[in-house]
Amino acid sequence: MAATVEPASTSRLPSVMSWREAVSSLAWKAQFMRGITAQRMVWGFVILGVIARLLRYLLRCPLWPDEGFLAASLLDRGYLELLEPLEYHQVAPFLYMWVQLTIVKLLGFNEWTLRLFSFVCGLASLLMFRHLAGRLLTGAAYVWTVALFAVAYPLYRYSSEAKPYGSDVLVTTVLVTLAVRWWQAPQERRWAWILLAVTPVCIFLSYPAVFVAGGVSLALAAALIRERSLRGGLMWVAYNAVLITSFAGLYVLSAQKQAQAESYMVDGWNHTFPPRDSIGNLAVWLLRAHSSDALAYPLGGANYTSALTALWCLAGAAVLWKNRQLPLALICFAPAALNLVAAAMQRYPYGGHIRFALYAAPLVCLLVGMGALKLLELLTRDEAWQNRILAGWLAFFALIACGEITMLQVRPYKTQEFLNTRNLAQSLWGDLASYGEVVCLKSDLNQEFEPLQFEWGKSCLYLCNQRIYSPRHAAGKSPQWDKVSRDWPLVCVEYRSKNDPSCAYLRQNWLAEMQQRYELVRQNEVPEATWDPRGQKREGLSHIVVYEFVPRDVPAAMARQPQVAPTR
Repeated sequence: MAATVEPASTSRLPSVMSWREAVSSLAWKAQFMRGITAQRMVWGFVILGVIARLLRYLLRCPLWPDEGFLAASLLDRGYLELLEPLEYHQVAPFLYMWVQLTIVKLLGFNEWTLRLFSFVCGLASLLMFRHLAGRLLTGAAYVWTVALFAVAYPLYRYSSEAKPYGSDVLVTTVLVTLAVRWWQAPQERRWAWILLAVTPVCIFLSYPAVFVAGGVSLALAAALIRERSLRGGLMWVAYNAVLITSFAGLYVLSAQKQAQAESYMVDGWNHTFPPRDSIGNLAVWLLRAHSSDALAYPLGGANYTSALTALWCLAGAAVLWKNRQLPLALICFAPAALNLVAAAMQRYPYGGHIRFALYAAPLVCLLVGMGALKLLELLTRDEAWQNRILAGWLAFFALIACGEITMLQVRPYKTQEFLNTRNLAQSLWGDLASYGEVVCLKSDLNQEFEPLQFEWGKSCLYLCNQRIYSPRHAAGKSPQWDKVSRDWPLVCVEYRSKNDPSCAYLRQNWLAEMQQRYELVRQNEVPEATWDPRGQKREGLSHIVVYEFVPRDVPAAMARQPQVAPTR
């Protein structure tokens, strides 16, 4: 059995502060592992999760567009400029962007630094979630919950991506852990004060944190009403004042500007908003939303392939309901309810891709840990069979992490296309730089011939990889124009997203101006190769054009230096 705990108070209904005792009293009737065995297994899965996250981070996988879209705003902006609408029509909390910019300024712009904060958040989330689960669960439920969190594919994947999804998970884990500590030790006001102190940081760091903080508020209200604590009630009022003020500050400082500038996202998120045309369509939408990508733990995906996880969550809800654990039920389900309200208002997606709902991962894993064991208990009363089934599932969880570690060794990139894009950047800005003075038409000469090509698409990877693999651009240095000669040619690189005939005259005008001073001796086009889903090679729409110039012998009065992009 789990470690002995003191019985809950019998003077009133079981309080949320004694939740662990209430759970222990349930005994789960499926606690096949006891005491030290459970702790060893938990730490074994934690170590496995750390290894999977660390390896993925150290392999330095090539950037892919979802990362590049956001990272492009870190190339030339300062802190105040990050409060404005971001490049490539992205939205992100300003504190997350400030953290990213600080890391880039201190350590440089590369794949490791861009992903460092997410990686640290991933490790911190795993360790803190182990603590949280240990405060709420015991025995097999404790092991199952931590194992699921440690090996779930979305959690270790987004722990190594330059996006705020990893920090979303950490924020949720922090808020819920502090709330639980407050419940379990109401006489220790330090947990309430810490919760008040970190709430603004969480809100500024994560957009969906407002859903979690709102759920915490409702859970606290339920607990405090039950406890009839005046001092706790005053702390609850203060917490809500901090929460509302922080969210208002976030909205005024940056969220409102981003929302107004990126209204197109409403169209892209339409499938994540609840339909209003009929009850039947709404029911089908809800069923799909709760059994597809948003609940892909440990694996899963679209078209109802996460139905088993949804069933486990329902079983977990039934356990909470049966044992009258209203505060914990609120903290697990209220964030999703608030998220659904925001989706109905077309302010934030509900369901859809798992990254939109990754903030709820700690809550989902807690529900699954309770529900899966309860279903196992109902499936069979034979403890030997319970042991076999549990061991099989835990072995499957371990296999997921081991499979990921193996796959990363074989294929340390998301797709071959993005690996090719990085290899091309290394060749352009590394190898070619030993041949002549290499400049970029966009970042060095301020030339852009095709409208919107640097607002959409893979041009973000072109710019980000240029900053990473061009020593001159990484150092913020200007081209050495006086070095250009017939022995050291001027090499101009143009990123071309598509061949648009209507823009050809702009390119010709630039070439004509360049040839007043330089002679064009070579022009090469380098198409970017991509792979279709069947694994067949095809040429991508975007490609690189390389122009090689050498100086003409012309009078100085007739020569014009190429226009240089303004520096910030």
